[in-house]
Amino acid sequence: MANVFSPLGFDPAGRHDGATWSANMNGSYRILYSNTHQLYRGDICVMLSSGYIDTLAPGTTPPLGIFWGCQYVSASQRSMVISPSFPGADQITNGIVQAFVIDDPNVQFWVQTGWSGGTPAAATQAMVGMNAQFNNGTANVPAQLSGAYIDLNVTPAVTATFPFRIMALQTDPPGANGTDTTSAYNNVLVAWNNQFYSQLTGI
Repeated sequence: MANVFSPLGFDPAGRHDGATWSANMNGSYRILYSNTHQLYRGDICVMLSSGYIDTLAPGTTPPLGIFWGCQYVSASQRSMVISPSFPGADQITNGIVQAFVIDDPNVQFWVQTGWSGGTPAAATQAMVGMNAQFNNGTANVPAQLSGAYIDLNVTPAVTATFPFRIMALQTDPPGANGTDTTSAYNNVLVAWNNQFYSQLTGI
């Protein structure tokens, strides 16, 4: 059955070295209280020069990790809210917005492929081992999930600045969306290639 383009961002599949990973191991960062950008679970995020985090546009900047939720004091509810997404509104003035980010450079992710232009085609076995670019699609707002995907309109290559490396094509469970390797919009397993913590120098 042909795949349907319905990206849900980057979904952790575990560490490639086989070590245990769980959501309570995510890094803790901050979003500036006045930030009006929306962040959804599965989005790619970046460390800004201000020390806060935000969403990342495709390019050569190393990502910090994958946004996995946040907590903040809601101005309307006057209470602490824990959410898979950051609304970009409703947070109290001068409040602390704590963000949770999958920043472990050893974690791999399942993600759907897509095309930002051109004629869509499937990710192929020949792309395994190649580096790939992403794009920010349309979020699934009711589910509070990202719309990010691997953008095959940018041909996977050995380009060192591409943020992800394709490790495998998803084939299980058979019949599930994204597991048809003969049609466009199939899912791939990706590892980090160019990531914030792999760029550290010195001690």
